Amino acid sequence: IVGTYRDNGFTYCFVTGNPQPKITWLQKNMLIHKDSTRHYNFTFTDALGYLMITDLQPHDEGQYTCFASNGIEAVTADTSVTVKVGGCDFESDTLCGWIQSIEHDTFNWTRVQGGTPSWNTGPIGDHTTGNGYYLYIESSYPRIPGDTAVLESPWMKVTNNVDCHVKFWYHMFGAHTGTLRLFYQIGYQDWTQAWNLTGEQDTAWNSTVVMIPYNYMLSYYGFRLRIEGERGIEYQSDIALDDISIEGCKTTTFCHTEDYACPSANRPYCVTTDWVCDFISDCPDQADENRCGSCDFETQQMCGWLQDSNDDGDWIRNNLGTTSVNTGPKSDHTTHADDLNINCIDGKGFNYNGTLAKTTAGLDCLKWDDYYWWGVKGHNYCRNPDNDTMPWCFTDSGWGFCDVPSCDEQCMKSDGTTYMGTVAKNSLRECLFGLEQTNLQLWR
Repeated sequence: IVGTYRDNGFTYCFVTGNPQPKITWLQKNMLIHKDSTRHYNFTFTDALGYLMITDLQPHDEGQYTCFASNGIEAVTADTSVTVKVGGCDFESDTLCGWIQSIEHDTFNWTRVQGGTPSWNTGPIGDHTTGNGYYLYIESSYPRIPGDTAVLESPWMKVTNNVDCHVKFWYHMFGAHTGTLRLFYQIGYQDWTQAWNLTGEQDTAWNSTVVMIPYNYMLSYYGFRLRIEGERGIEYQSDIALDDISIEGCKTTTFCHTEDYACPSANRPYCVTTDWVCDFISDCPDQADENRCGSCDFETQQMCGWLQDSNDDGDWIRNNLGTTSVNTGPKSDHTTHADDLNINCIDGKGFNYNGTLAKTTAGLDCLKWDDYYWWGVKGHNYCRNPDNDTMPWCFTDSGWGFCDVPSCDEQCMKSDGTTYMGTVAKNSLRECLFGLEQTNLQLWR
């Protein structure tokens, strides 16, 4: 996968065997769960295992392993992920880490698919595919001549001591088209204008390449780009932008992987992740505190919430019932696991914790200890560690799904008001059939 920062990456592996193997993906020898926040590991068919990574970050770089096993033998295939910083095709609404300036312009670039709304100006589609997204400046009212829209890249640094060649595609069609400019800033220095173009050019997309010569400051102090679109004298001056790439030099985010990069700081500014959501603003624009407070406590980092050291005890993060009798919840609120009976499944059964150990074919399940990469061990019960369609296990003949009943149909859920099972006895006698069942209300 060669992906763009803050965009999505996608790959797959194709595996066949007899019996048909079970396919999953690992990152640094750790299982990627299907319900992972940003890693989507899923099987499209029995032979195709897909991996998609959303919102690519530099720490996503490295080796990934497609692992397939049918219980008899296993095979692996490795691939690598490279994350490029600075480029963008604008297919994702994250804009690949580029941001709209909040200080240096009068309006924003607009992300759109298809043509622009004004007559005789703007493209009819994007450059990448003709059907995708691009950015443009809408020059109709209330815009006036001289209004500017500014887009700024994330702070970057060069890691291979090579000149940077900034390539992008632009569309400048309209009788009164204004000006498009490219700037770059190195560290604390002022912005340098590297390229500009004014006036109507063509009805087609055009490209340009602008060189930023390498010097050590690109590596030690970092740099960023700014693209500015200026409205012309009349509304027929829509300017569009697509498919930015940085070639030659290898770029990464200026901040270390374990640090937080203040997105709109007017200089390279990194803060330790320990300072994010600590109720103290460390970024010049307070970005480290702007999205704090919400948490489902599914990760050990607890979304930046911290234990106070000046109190009498700490909050305990737990996923089961509390240890005391007749107090506390049975489980968390997020997944509502307390509504589940351990002998049935809700949905796909990702949280199934029962003791069924046979497949639908009647084969005995093998212990998970020999298949440690699934993150299950110590028993041979059916489980669904990869969030497949239902719980499953390995057997002497491969792997197979387990016939665990649905909680909505076979088991009582909560107070039993949705129970649709086939049990026909109460604690004393057989239930009567049909209308006669109304006579047994007191027995139930």
